[in-house]
Amino acid sequence: MCYCRASNNAIADVNARGRIWAIPALHANIDALINIHDQLLEHFEAGDKIIYLGNYTGYGAAPIETLNEILTFRRLILSFNGVFPNDIVYLRGAQEEIFEKLWQLHYAPDAEKVLLWMLGNGLSPTLQALDIDPHDVINAVRYGSNYMSQWINKTRRMIRSKVVYDDFFIHMKRAATSTHAIANEEDGSTRDYRLLFVNAGLKADKTLTEQADAFWWQGDHFDSLKDQYSDFDVVIRGYDPKHRGIYVRKHFATLDNGNGFGGDLICAAISHKGDILHYLEAVQ
Repeated sequence: MCYCRASNNAIADVNARGRIWAIPALHANIDALINIHDQLLEHFEAGDKIIYLGNYTGYGAAPIETLNEILTFRRLILSFNGVFPNDIVYLRGAQEEIFEKLWQLHYAPDAEKVLLWMLGNGLSPTLQALDIDPHDVINAVRYGSNYMSQWINKTRRMIRSKVVYDDFFIHMKRAATSTHAIANEEDGSTRDYRLLFVNAGLKADKTLTEQADAFWWQGDHFDSLKDQYSDFDVVIRGYDPKHRGIYVRKHFATLDNGNGFGGDLICAAISHKGDILHYLEAVQ
């Protein structure tokens, strides 16, 4: 996927008065998402924030229903007194990157090899759920860039007739940060605690603006991060290739119980210091 350009979406600045509810990879599991949303309604309060950590589609069979549920829940939450549009943040994940880059496939070197990798890593069930035969796009790639361009234009029009996703994609963020000044109970002094929320990983030697697509493709290297990243006290991610549930170590935390791979979807309430205060689980 090296041909992918870095996303131009901004880093969201999330400074919640209350808790930060982090929802990890959904993978088009609509039943689990509805379960989590129902539970979250019982706990969410004005001043809280919700961050979806990406991977809304991929592997599961209900991508349209999942996107519609996300947008429906947004409208419901915004109907609460004291809740504002920027209280809900959507991060871009690997599955969204794969789906978006499908439309640029005719520019990719060795497009067929890239496509087969994409189909095997979550794209195939998403296309099938949209009534798109993966074999059609394979044939389009083999017939050349002109035929591929025609397939892309036709398919995009067809998808837009089924689900409004353009605005959702445009407003996704690459990552989110949170900064809070917290007082020391012993001497009354204060210091800033900084949190960083990402989809899957990052490169320790790059700044936030230099990460490019590392937020999506550095998941396998997340465990190798030992030292504090920049001035962030804790980095929280929502997709773990090993699906270890809530996995916390110094300066780093993972929320991924294997939803989409036989595990249950979880959601965690996170404090301004990065501690996990409470978690919800959608048992299937």
